[in-house]
Amino acid sequence: MENTPTVLRGKATRAFVMTVVLIWAVPAHGRAAVPAESVGPAGQALDAYIQQLDSVIKELREVGTLLREEKYEEARELLRKIREQASGKLDQSRENQLVRSIPNPRSGGWEHWKHHELFKWFTRAEAPDLALEEYRKAEEAGVTVDLEHKLAKTECLIRTGQYAQAAAELKQLLASDVPSDWERIHTRRIEALEELTDGVPLDTETIRRLYVAPGRNWYMRDIFPVLVAWNAPDRNKNAQAAGEVLLALMERSGDRQGQKLTCLWVAENQAVSQESAGEALVKAGNLEYELKDYETARQFWRRADKEYRDTAAWAKAVFNIGLSYKDEGKYSEAIAEFERILTADVDDMEPGAHIMETYRNYRPRAQWEIGLCHLAASKHAEALDAFVTGREKYPFKSWCGNCQDAFEYRYAFYEGLCHEYLGQWHKAVCRYFDAATVELYSNATVHVRLVDLYERAGQLDDLVSILDSWDKPQIAKYGEKAHLSSSIMRKIRQL
Repeated sequence: MENTPTVLRGKATRAFVMTVVLIWAVPAHGRAAVPAESVGPAGQALDAYIQQLDSVIKELREVGTLLREEKYEEARELLRKIREQASGKLDQSRENQLVRSIPNPRSGGWEHWKHHELFKWFTRAEAPDLALEEYRKAEEAGVTVDLEHKLAKTECLIRTGQYAQAAAELKQLLASDVPSDWERIHTRRIEALEELTDGVPLDTETIRRLYVAPGRNWYMRDIFPVLVAWNAPDRNKNAQAAGEVLLALMERSGDRQGQKLTCLWVAENQAVSQESAGEALVKAGNLEYELKDYETARQFWRRADKEYRDTAAWAKAVFNIGLSYKDEGKYSEAIAEFERILTADVDDMEPGAHIMETYRNYRPRAQWEIGLCHLAASKHAEALDAFVTGREKYPFKSWCGNCQDAFEYRYAFYEGLCHEYLGQWHKAVCRYFDAATVELYSNATVHVRLVDLYERAGQLDDLVSILDSWDKPQIAKYGEKAHLSSSIMRKIRQL
Protein backbone atom coordinates (compact mmCIF):
# COMPACT_ATOMS: atom_id res chain seq x y z
CA MET A 1 0.00 0.00 0.00
CA GLU A 2 1.23 3.31 -0.93
CA ASN A 3 2.29 5.59 1.68
CA THR A 4 0.76 8.80 2.82
CA PRO A 5 3.06 11.83 2.27
CA THR A 6 4.92 13.57 5.16
CA VAL A 7 2.82 16.38 6.63
CA LEU A 8 4.60 19.71 7.11
CA ARG A 9 3.20 22.37 9.39
CA GLY A 10 4.71 25.71 10.31
CA LYS A 11 4.11 27.18 13.74
CA ALA A 12 5.12 30.79 14.34
CA THR A 13 6.81 31.56 17.65
CA ARG A 14 8.93 34.36 19.03
CA ALA A 15 11.95 32.50 17.69
CA PHE A 16 10.46 31.75 14.25
CA VAL A 17 10.41 27.99 14.81
CA MET A 18 9.23 25.65 12.08
CA THR A 19 7.97 22.32 13.38
CA VAL A 20 8.29 19.28 11.14
CA VAL A 21 5.43 16.85 11.70
CA LEU A 22 5.45 13.31 10.35
CA ILE A 23 2.34 11.18 10.25
CA TRP A 24 3.31 7.56 9.90
CA ALA A 25 2.46 6.07 6.56
CA VAL A 26 2.37 2.44 5.52
CA PRO A 27 4.49 0.70 2.87
CA ALA A 28 3.44 -1.88 0.32
CA HIS A 29 4.05 -5.39 1.60
CA GLY A 30 2.24 -8.40 3.04
CA ARG A 31 2.14 -12.18 3.20
CA ALA A 32 0.29 -14.54 0.90
CA ALA A 33 -3.48 -14.29 1.21
CA VAL A 34 -5.76 -17.13 2.29
CA PRO A 35 -8.79 -17.52 -0.03
CA ALA A 36 -11.98 -16.34 1.64
CA GLU A 37 -15.20 -14.51 0.87
CA SER A 38 -15.66 -10.99 2.23
CA VAL A 39 -19.26 -10.15 3.00
CA GLY A 40 -18.81 -7.85 5.99
CA PRO A 41 -20.29 -4.37 6.34
CA ALA A 42 -17.15 -2.67 5.00
CA GLY A 43 -17.22 -4.87 1.90
CA GLN A 44 -20.89 -4.06 1.40
CA ALA A 45 -20.20 -0.34 1.76
CA LEU A 46 -17.37 -0.49 -0.77
CA ASP A 47 -19.54 -2.48 -3.17
CA ALA A 48 -22.33 0.10 -2.88
CA TYR A 49 -19.88 2.93 -3.59
CA ILE A 50 -18.43 1.18 -6.63
CA GLN A 51 -21.96 0.53 -7.91
CA GLN A 52 -22.56 4.27 -7.67
CA LEU A 53 -19.46 4.83 -9.79
CA ASP A 54 -20.79 2.29 -12.28
CA SER A 55 -24.12 4.11 -12.47
CA VAL A 56 -22.27 7.34 -13.32
CA ILE A 57 -20.68 5.60 -16.32
CA LYS A 58 -24.08 4.37 -17.49
CA GLU A 59 -25.65 7.81 -17.10
CA LEU A 60 -22.84 9.50 -19.00
CA ARG A 61 -23.43 6.99 -21.77
CA GLU A 62 -27.04 8.21 -21.99
CA VAL A 63 -25.71 11.76 -22.38
CA GLY A 64 -23.50 10.50 -25.19
CA THR A 65 -26.44 8.87 -26.94
CA LEU A 66 -28.24 12.22 -26.96
CA LEU A 67 -25.14 13.89 -28.38
CA ARG A 68 -25.00 11.41 -31.25
CA GLU A 69 -28.64 12.19 -31.97
CA GLU A 70 -27.70 15.90 -31.97
CA LYS A 71 -30.02 16.59 -29.04
CA TYR A 72 -27.54 18.96 -27.43
CA GLU A 73 -29.86 20.81 -25.06
CA GLU A 74 -31.31 17.56 -23.76
CA ALA A 75 -27.79 16.22 -23.26
CA ARG A 76 -26.81 19.36 -21.37
CA GLU A 77 -29.86 19.09 -19.10
CA LEU A 78 -29.27 15.40 -18.39
CA LEU A 79 -25.64 16.07 -17.50
CA ARG A 80 -26.76 18.79 -15.09
CA LYS A 81 -29.12 16.32 -13.37
CA ILE A 82 -26.38 13.71 -13.12
CA ARG A 83 -24.12 16.23 -11.40
CA GLU A 84 -26.85 17.17 -8.94
CA GLN A 85 -27.59 13.55 -8.08
CA ALA A 86 -23.91 12.75 -7.58
CA SER A 87 -23.31 15.75 -5.32
CA GLY A 88 -22.49 14.59 -1.81
CA LYS A 89 -22.68 10.89 -2.71
CA LEU A 90 -19.35 10.54 -4.47
CA ASP A 91 -15.92 11.77 -3.51
CA GLN A 92 -15.19 15.32 -4.70
CA SER A 93 -12.59 14.01 -7.14
CA ARG A 94 -15.25 11.88 -8.83
CA GLU A 95 -17.71 14.77 -8.92
CA ASN A 96 -15.04 16.82 -10.67
CA GLN A 97 -14.94 14.16 -13.38
CA LEU A 98 -18.54 15.05 -14.18
CA VAL A 99 -17.63 18.65 -14.98
CA ARG A 100 -17.63 18.12 -18.72
CA SER A 101 -18.73 20.58 -21.35
CA ILE A 102 -21.14 19.62 -24.08
CA PRO A 103 -19.63 20.07 -27.59
CA ASN A 104 -20.78 23.25 -29.31
CA PRO A 105 -22.30 22.47 -32.74
CA ARG A 106 -22.17 26.17 -33.62
CA SER A 107 -18.39 26.32 -33.51
CA GLY A 108 -16.51 26.78 -36.76
CA GLY A 109 -15.86 23.63 -38.77
CA TRP A 110 -18.16 21.55 -36.59
CA GLU A 111 -19.21 19.20 -39.37
CA HIS A 112 -15.56 18.41 -40.10
CA TRP A 113 -14.51 18.00 -36.45
CA LYS A 114 -17.77 16.53 -35.15
CA HIS A 115 -16.67 12.88 -34.88
CA HIS A 116 -13.25 13.84 -33.49
CA GLU A 117 -14.88 15.91 -30.75
CA LEU A 118 -17.38 13.16 -29.97
CA PHE A 119 -14.52 10.64 -29.78
CA LYS A 120 -12.82 12.81 -27.15
CA TRP A 121 -16.09 13.22 -25.25
CA PHE A 122 -16.89 9.50 -25.23
CA THR A 123 -13.32 8.69 -24.16
CA ARG A 124 -13.58 11.02 -21.18
CA ALA A 125 -17.07 9.70 -20.44
CA GLU A 126 -15.67 6.14 -20.43
CA ALA A 127 -17.90 4.84 -23.24
CA PRO A 128 -15.16 3.00 -25.20
CA ASP A 129 -17.36 1.29 -27.80
CA LEU A 130 -18.99 4.58 -28.79
CA ALA A 131 -15.60 6.31 -28.77
CA LEU A 132 -14.16 3.72 -31.18
CA GLU A 133 -17.08 4.20 -33.55
CA GLU A 134 -16.55 7.96 -33.60
CA TYR A 135 -12.79 7.45 -34.09
CA ARG A 136 -13.50 5.36 -37.19
CA LYS A 137 -15.86 8.03 -38.54
CA ALA A 138 -13.26 10.74 -37.88
CA GLU A 139 -10.67 8.78 -39.87
CA GLU A 140 -13.14 8.33 -42.73
CA ALA A 141 -13.74 12.10 -42.71
CA GLY A 142 -9.99 12.67 -43.13
CA VAL A 143 -9.48 14.23 -39.70
CA THR A 144 -5.85 14.19 -38.53
CA VAL A 145 -5.55 12.42 -35.17
CA ASP A 146 -2.66 13.28 -32.82
CA LEU A 147 -0.62 10.87 -30.69
CA GLU A 148 -2.63 11.37 -27.52
CA HIS A 149 -5.85 10.42 -29.27
CA LYS A 150 -4.22 7.40 -30.89
CA LEU A 151 -3.16 6.35 -27.40
CA ALA A 152 -6.71 6.92 -26.17
CA LYS A 153 -7.93 4.63 -28.94
CA THR A 154 -5.70 1.79 -27.67
CA GLU A 155 -7.18 2.25 -24.20
CA CYS A 156 -10.68 1.98 -25.69
CA LEU A 157 -9.62 -1.25 -27.40
CA ILE A 158 -8.46 -2.65 -24.05
CA ARG A 159 -11.74 -1.70 -22.40
CA THR A 160 -13.72 -3.48 -25.12
CA GLY A 161 -11.64 -6.65 -24.76
CA GLN A 162 -9.69 -6.26 -28.01
CA TYR A 163 -6.33 -6.95 -26.42
CA ALA A 164 -4.40 -8.18 -29.46
CA GLN A 165 -5.31 -5.13 -31.54
CA ALA A 166 -4.51 -2.83 -28.61
CA ALA A 167 -1.05 -4.40 -28.28
CA ALA A 168 -0.42 -4.12 -32.02
CA GLU A 169 -1.42 -0.45 -32.15
CA LEU A 170 0.65 0.36 -29.07
CA LYS A 171 3.68 -1.22 -30.75
CA GLN A 172 3.03 0.87 -33.84
CA LEU A 173 2.80 4.00 -31.72
CA LEU A 174 6.10 3.29 -29.98
CA ALA A 175 7.78 2.94 -33.38
CA SER A 176 6.96 6.59 -34.10
CA ASP A 177 8.28 9.78 -32.50
CA VAL A 178 6.68 9.60 -29.05
CA PRO A 179 7.49 11.21 -25.66
CA SER A 180 10.46 9.61 -23.87
CA ASP A 181 8.44 8.05 -21.05
CA TRP A 182 5.98 6.28 -23.35
CA GLU A 183 8.30 3.38 -24.12
CA ARG A 184 8.84 2.61 -20.42
CA ILE A 185 5.12 2.81 -19.63
CA HIS A 186 3.63 1.09 -22.63
CA THR A 187 6.18 -1.67 -23.14
CA ARG A 188 4.94 -3.10 -19.84
CA ARG A 189 1.35 -2.81 -21.00
CA ILE A 190 2.13 -4.50 -24.31
CA GLU A 191 3.74 -7.43 -22.48
CA ALA A 192 0.62 -7.86 -20.35
CA LEU A 193 -1.76 -7.54 -23.31
CA GLU A 194 0.09 -10.13 -25.39
CA GLU A 195 -0.56 -12.73 -22.70
CA LEU A 196 -4.34 -12.19 -22.84
CA THR A 197 -7.06 -13.80 -24.91
CA ASP A 198 -9.53 -11.38 -26.44
CA GLY A 199 -12.73 -11.02 -24.46
CA VAL A 200 -11.48 -12.77 -21.31
CA PRO A 201 -12.13 -10.77 -18.08
CA LEU A 202 -9.04 -9.21 -16.54
CA ASP A 203 -7.70 -10.81 -13.37
CA THR A 204 -6.13 -8.88 -10.49
CA GLU A 205 -2.51 -9.35 -11.55
CA THR A 206 -3.23 -8.23 -15.12
CA ILE A 207 -5.06 -5.15 -13.85
CA ARG A 208 -2.02 -4.34 -11.73
CA ARG A 209 0.28 -4.73 -14.73
CA LEU A 210 -1.95 -2.60 -16.96
CA TYR A 211 -3.01 0.16 -14.58
CA VAL A 212 -0.69 0.30 -11.55
CA ALA A 213 2.80 -0.94 -12.41
CA PRO A 214 3.47 1.20 -15.53
CA GLY A 215 3.27 4.50 -13.66
CA ARG A 216 0.95 7.47 -13.70
CA ASN A 217 -1.20 8.25 -16.71
CA TRP A 218 -4.65 9.66 -17.39
CA TYR A 219 -6.40 6.30 -17.84
CA MET A 220 -5.37 5.21 -14.33
CA ARG A 221 -7.61 7.89 -12.81
CA ASP A 222 -10.75 6.61 -14.54
CA ILE A 223 -13.59 4.62 -13.04
CA PHE A 224 -13.13 1.67 -15.41
CA PRO A 225 -10.01 0.20 -13.74
CA VAL A 226 -11.78 0.33 -10.36
CA LEU A 227 -14.81 -1.49 -11.76
CA VAL A 228 -12.79 -4.29 -13.35
CA ALA A 229 -10.59 -4.65 -10.25
CA TRP A 230 -13.62 -5.00 -7.98
CA ASN A 231 -15.30 -7.43 -10.40
CA ALA A 232 -12.14 -9.44 -11.15
CA PRO A 233 -12.92 -13.18 -11.12
CA ASP A 234 -10.14 -13.84 -8.60
CA ARG A 235 -10.85 -10.92 -6.25
CA ASN A 236 -11.86 -13.06 -3.27
CA LYS A 237 -9.18 -15.66 -3.91
CA ASN A 238 -6.51 -12.94 -4.10
CA ALA A 239 -8.12 -10.47 -1.71
CA GLN A 240 -4.84 -9.02 -0.48
CA ALA A 241 -3.55 -8.25 -3.98
CA ALA A 242 -6.99 -6.96 -4.97
CA GLY A 243 -6.98 -4.59 -2.01
CA GLU A 244 -3.55 -3.25 -2.94
CA VAL A 245 -4.62 -2.69 -6.56
CA LEU A 246 -7.90 -1.03 -5.60
CA LEU A 247 -6.19 1.24 -3.10
CA ALA A 248 -3.55 2.25 -5.65
CA LEU A 249 -6.26 3.10 -8.19
CA MET A 250 -8.27 5.10 -5.67
CA GLU A 251 -5.14 7.01 -4.68
CA ARG A 252 -4.24 7.78 -8.29
CA SER A 253 -7.65 9.34 -8.85
CA GLY A 254 -7.56 11.27 -5.56
CA ASP A 255 -10.70 9.46 -4.38
CA ARG A 256 -10.40 9.76 -0.59
CA GLN A 257 -13.79 8.19 0.08
CA GLY A 258 -12.89 5.22 -2.08
CA GLN A 259 -9.52 4.92 -0.34
CA LYS A 260 -11.10 4.79 3.11
CA LEU A 261 -13.74 2.25 2.09
CA THR A 262 -11.06 0.08 0.48
CA CYS A 263 -8.92 0.24 3.62
CA LEU A 264 -11.84 -0.83 5.80
CA TRP A 265 -12.68 -3.69 3.43
CA VAL A 266 -9.08 -4.90 3.62
CA ALA A 267 -9.08 -4.60 7.42
CA GLU A 268 -12.20 -6.75 7.85
CA ASN A 269 -11.22 -9.33 5.21
CA GLN A 270 -10.03 -12.58 6.75
CA ALA A 271 -8.10 -13.42 3.57
CA VAL A 272 -5.44 -10.76 4.06
CA SER A 273 -2.41 -10.87 6.35
CA GLN A 274 -2.35 -9.35 9.81
CA GLU A 275 0.25 -6.85 8.61
CA SER A 276 -1.91 -5.61 5.75
CA ALA A 277 -5.05 -5.43 7.89
CA GLY A 278 -3.26 -3.33 10.50
CA GLU A 279 -1.70 -1.06 7.91
CA ALA A 280 -5.09 -0.58 6.26
CA LEU A 281 -6.47 0.76 9.55
CA VAL A 282 -3.48 3.09 9.88
CA LYS A 283 -4.13 4.37 6.35
CA ALA A 284 -7.84 4.88 7.09
CA GLY A 285 -6.91 6.90 10.15
CA ASN A 286 -4.40 8.94 8.16
CA LEU A 287 -7.13 9.94 5.70
CA GLU A 288 -9.30 11.25 8.54
CA TYR A 289 -6.31 12.95 10.17
CA GLU A 290 -5.64 14.91 6.99
CA LEU A 291 -9.22 16.22 7.23
CA LYS A 292 -8.53 17.15 10.89
CA ASP A 293 -11.19 14.68 12.08
CA TYR A 294 -8.95 13.58 14.91
CA GLU A 295 -11.53 11.62 16.87
CA THR A 296 -12.46 9.41 13.91
CA ALA A 297 -8.79 9.00 13.03
CA ARG A 298 -8.05 7.82 16.56
CA GLN A 299 -10.85 5.25 16.36
CA PHE A 300 -9.09 3.55 13.46
CA TRP A 301 -5.66 3.87 15.04
CA ARG A 302 -6.95 2.49 18.36
CA ARG A 303 -8.19 -0.60 16.52
CA ALA A 304 -4.73 -1.10 15.04
CA ASP A 305 -3.22 -0.49 18.49
CA LYS A 306 -5.48 -3.09 20.10
CA GLU A 307 -5.75 -5.75 17.39
CA TYR A 308 -2.35 -5.68 15.68
CA ARG A 309 0.14 -5.28 18.51
CA ASP A 310 2.60 -7.72 16.91
CA THR A 311 2.78 -5.99 13.53
CA ALA A 312 4.68 -2.97 12.22
CA ALA A 313 1.36 -1.11 12.06
CA TRP A 314 1.22 -0.86 15.85
CA ALA A 315 4.01 1.71 16.28
CA LYS A 316 2.64 3.82 13.43
CA ALA A 317 -0.83 3.81 14.99
CA VAL A 318 0.42 4.76 18.46
CA PHE A 319 2.68 7.49 17.05
CA ASN A 320 -0.20 8.95 15.06
CA ILE A 321 -2.49 8.90 18.09
CA GLY A 322 0.11 10.97 19.92
CA LEU A 323 0.46 13.29 16.97
CA SER A 324 -3.28 13.92 16.83
CA TYR A 325 -3.35 14.81 20.54
CA LYS A 326 -0.41 17.14 20.00
CA ASP A 327 -2.25 18.90 17.17
CA GLU A 328 -5.19 19.45 19.53
CA GLY A 329 -2.92 20.92 22.20
CA LYS A 330 -3.44 17.92 24.50
CA TYR A 331 0.23 17.60 25.31
CA SER A 332 0.01 15.31 28.33
CA GLU A 333 -2.04 12.77 26.38
CA ALA A 334 0.35 13.06 23.44
CA ILE A 335 3.44 12.50 25.59
CA ALA A 336 1.85 9.42 27.16
CA GLU A 337 1.40 7.87 23.71
CA PHE A 338 4.93 8.72 22.56
CA GLU A 339 6.38 7.22 25.74
CA ARG A 340 4.68 3.91 24.92
CA ILE A 341 6.87 3.69 21.82
CA LEU A 342 10.05 4.34 23.83
CA THR A 343 9.46 1.25 25.96
CA ALA A 344 8.29 -1.00 23.12
CA ASP A 345 10.27 -3.51 21.08
CA VAL A 346 10.30 -1.61 17.78
CA ASP A 347 12.79 -1.65 14.93
CA ASP A 348 14.14 1.87 14.51
CA MET A 349 16.12 0.74 11.47
CA GLU A 350 13.04 -0.52 9.62
CA PRO A 351 13.22 0.86 6.06
CA GLY A 352 11.28 4.08 5.60
CA ALA A 353 8.24 4.55 3.40
CA HIS A 354 10.02 6.52 0.67
CA ILE A 355 13.44 7.67 -0.49
CA MET A 356 13.42 10.76 1.75
CA GLU A 357 12.85 8.60 4.85
CA THR A 358 15.73 6.15 5.06
CA TYR A 359 14.69 4.53 8.36
CA ARG A 360 11.56 4.65 10.47
CA ASN A 361 13.41 5.92 13.57
CA TYR A 362 10.40 5.11 15.76
CA ARG A 363 11.95 5.96 19.14
CA PRO A 364 13.99 8.96 17.95
CA ARG A 365 10.83 10.48 16.45
CA ALA A 366 8.76 9.71 19.53
CA GLN A 367 11.37 11.30 21.81
CA TRP A 368 11.59 14.30 19.49
CA GLU A 369 7.83 14.82 19.62
CA ILE A 370 7.96 14.71 23.42
CA GLY A 371 10.39 17.63 23.29
CA LEU A 372 8.12 19.53 20.90
CA CYS A 373 5.14 18.96 23.20
CA HIS A 374 7.03 20.42 26.17
CA LEU A 375 8.20 23.33 24.02
CA ALA A 376 4.66 24.08 22.83
CA ALA A 377 3.50 23.99 26.45
CA SER A 378 6.24 26.53 27.35
CA LYS A 379 7.98 23.98 29.57
CA HIS A 380 11.41 24.92 28.33
CA ALA A 381 13.52 23.04 30.87
CA GLU A 382 11.57 19.83 30.21
CA ALA A 383 11.86 20.41 26.46
CA LEU A 384 15.62 20.88 26.71
CA ASP A 385 15.94 17.69 28.72
CA ALA A 386 13.85 15.80 26.14
CA PHE A 387 15.93 17.05 23.21
CA VAL A 388 19.21 16.21 24.95
CA THR A 389 17.88 12.77 25.88
CA GLY A 390 16.92 12.21 22.27
CA ARG A 391 20.36 13.20 21.01
CA GLU A 392 22.19 11.06 23.55
CA LYS A 393 19.89 8.05 23.98
CA TYR A 394 17.70 7.91 20.86
CA PRO A 395 19.67 9.63 18.08
CA PHE A 396 18.24 9.72 14.58
CA LYS A 397 19.95 7.37 12.14
CA SER A 398 20.33 7.69 8.38
CA TRP A 399 22.69 6.39 5.73
CA CYS A 400 22.25 9.74 3.94
CA GLY A 401 24.87 12.32 4.94
CA ASN A 402 22.58 15.27 4.21
CA CYS A 403 19.80 13.75 6.32
CA GLN A 404 22.18 13.02 9.18
CA ASP A 405 23.43 16.61 9.16
CA ALA A 406 19.84 17.85 9.08
CA PHE A 407 19.23 15.88 12.28
CA GLU A 408 22.37 17.38 13.84
CA TYR A 409 21.17 20.86 12.90
CA ARG A 410 17.79 20.15 14.43
CA TYR A 411 19.27 19.01 17.76
CA ALA A 412 21.58 22.03 17.97
CA PHE A 413 18.98 24.60 16.98
CA TYR A 414 16.23 23.41 19.31
CA GLU A 415 18.59 23.01 22.24
CA GLY A 416 19.81 26.55 21.57
CA LEU A 417 16.22 27.74 21.44
CA CYS A 418 15.46 26.20 24.84
CA HIS A 419 18.60 27.76 26.34
CA GLU A 420 17.49 31.13 24.95
CA TYR A 421 14.03 30.80 26.50
CA LEU A 422 15.70 29.91 29.81
CA GLY A 423 17.94 33.00 29.64
CA GLN A 424 21.09 30.91 29.25
CA TRP A 425 22.58 33.15 26.58
CA HIS A 426 26.07 31.69 26.37
CA LYS A 427 24.78 28.13 25.97
CA ALA A 428 22.21 29.32 23.43
CA VAL A 429 24.87 31.02 21.31
CA CYS A 430 27.12 27.95 21.45
CA ARG A 431 24.37 25.63 20.22
CA TYR A 432 23.25 28.13 17.57
CA PHE A 433 26.81 28.27 16.28
CA ASP A 434 26.84 24.46 16.18
CA ALA A 435 23.69 24.57 14.06
CA ALA A 436 25.02 27.31 11.78
CA THR A 437 28.18 25.38 11.00
CA VAL A 438 26.67 22.00 10.11
CA GLU A 439 28.35 21.20 6.80
CA LEU A 440 25.64 19.50 4.72
CA TYR A 441 22.54 21.32 5.93
CA SER A 442 21.60 24.98 6.17
CA ASN A 443 18.59 26.89 7.45
CA ALA A 444 18.39 30.68 7.70
CA THR A 445 16.39 30.52 10.94
CA VAL A 446 19.49 29.97 13.06
CA HIS A 447 21.19 32.95 11.43
CA VAL A 448 18.22 35.11 12.36
CA ARG A 449 18.44 33.92 15.97
CA LEU A 450 22.18 34.67 16.18
CA VAL A 451 21.77 38.13 14.68
CA ASP A 452 18.90 38.85 17.05
CA LEU A 453 20.89 37.83 20.13
CA TYR A 454 24.03 39.77 19.19
CA GLU A 455 22.05 42.80 18.06
CA ARG A 456 20.16 42.97 21.35
CA ALA A 457 23.51 42.80 23.14
CA GLY A 458 24.92 45.56 20.89
CA GLN A 459 27.65 43.21 19.63
CA LEU A 460 26.65 42.51 16.03
CA ASP A 461 30.06 43.67 14.73
CA ASP A 462 31.66 41.07 17.00
CA LEU A 463 29.51 38.38 15.38
CA VAL A 464 30.56 39.42 11.87
CA SER A 465 34.21 39.48 12.95
CA ILE A 466 33.93 35.97 14.42
CA LEU A 467 32.36 34.65 11.25
CA ASP A 468 34.94 36.37 9.05
CA SER A 469 37.60 34.35 10.83
CA TRP A 470 35.52 31.18 10.41
CA ASP A 471 35.17 31.87 6.69
CA LYS A 472 38.93 31.91 6.01
CA PRO A 473 39.32 28.08 5.96
CA GLN A 474 36.23 27.87 3.72
CA ILE A 475 37.75 30.35 1.26
CA ALA A 476 41.05 28.49 1.28
CA LYS A 477 39.29 25.20 0.60
CA TYR A 478 36.51 26.17 -1.84
CA GLY A 479 37.54 29.55 -3.25
CA GLU A 480 34.68 31.52 -4.82
CA LYS A 481 32.27 28.65 -4.12
CA ALA A 482 32.80 28.96 -0.37
CA HIS A 483 29.72 29.28 1.81
CA LEU A 484 30.45 32.58 3.61
CA SER A 485 28.63 32.88 6.92
CA SER A 486 29.60 36.52 7.44
CA SER A 487 28.05 37.61 4.15
CA ILE A 488 24.78 35.99 5.20
CA MET A 489 24.91 37.90 8.47
CA ARG A 490 25.52 41.20 6.68
CA LYS A 491 22.52 40.63 4.44
CA ILE A 492 20.32 39.83 7.43
CA ARG A 493 21.57 42.99 9.14
CA GLN A 494 20.63 45.06 6.08
CA LEU A 495 17.09 43.68 6.24
